[in-house]
Amino acid sequence: MDEDKLKKSHMKVLTEQSILRLIAFKEQKLKGYKPEFISVFTEFIEKYFKKENRSAIQLEVLKVIQRIRPKCLYYVEADTIDQIILQNLSHLVTVPDVNVRKEAVKLSITMAEMENPFHCFEILDIIEKLMNRLTNNLKLNDSLVEPSADVVTAVEGLINIFKQLYDIHSAHCIEIFYLFVHHLHEQYKCPHYEEGLIKIRKMILEFFLQIRANKHGHIGILSQNEVNYCLFIKCPVRNNHINEGTPLEKGQPEHSITCITIISCTCL
Repeated sequence: MDEDKLKKSHMKVLTEQSILRLIAFKEQKLKGYKPEFISVFTEFIEKYFKKENRSAIQLEVLKVIQRIRPKCLYYVEADTIDQIILQNLSHLVTVPDVNVRKEAVKLSITMAEMENPFHCFEILDIIEKLMNRLTNNLKLNDSLVEPSADVVTAVEGLINIFKQLYDIHSAHCIEIFYLFVHHLHEQYKCPHYEEGLIKIRKMILEFFLQIRANKHGHIGILSQNEVNYCLFIKCPVRNNHINEGTPLEKGQPEHSITCITIISCTCL
């Protein structure tokens, strides 16, 4: 029996509690700068998350990553560390446990909330697959609604990202907008009234109702009765009409136009 087979057989023998203790030990090895940090971290997340199928172990690995990541950014480029994490989250849509998917989404949102998110589109791709998984399962089995806590967490996080970054990273926010529009469209094809699905629709619609456009078509977010417009995201404007809607009346505040009817945005 070669070395790889020995390792695999040994892993099968180890109990869940044994592996959890081993993870705690390995976490200590990941603290502080070491020349081999990248290789050790890569092996750790791949072995105990990507190749593991026990939920308790996967959840513990995600917790370790959440603790380790902020500290290691002092000595490892965020681009590098996040790329390693995302490579091992690429299969998230196939993970059966919704709690694992939910925690992984939280981690992904944390990475996307950075002022300069290096891999935002990769994160959005992972989240889009989770959202599509939910709606596709609804179509396949109309009588069985699977838990949607992962998508609820994703929508909450993406709304916050949009509000934080819409005047900085407009392309990311346009992608989020279209992702929401598509998901609503898919949900209403076969509407269900499970609590999580209702919450998802409600959050997205309430978010849309906070979006405003001025007479120039610039997009803004209503917050505490104020609107800050972004110069880099516009909706189509024709003769002071927003999507050929009703023009602004004299004396009417610019931010009174809602963008709920916007079906296309462009990034300047």
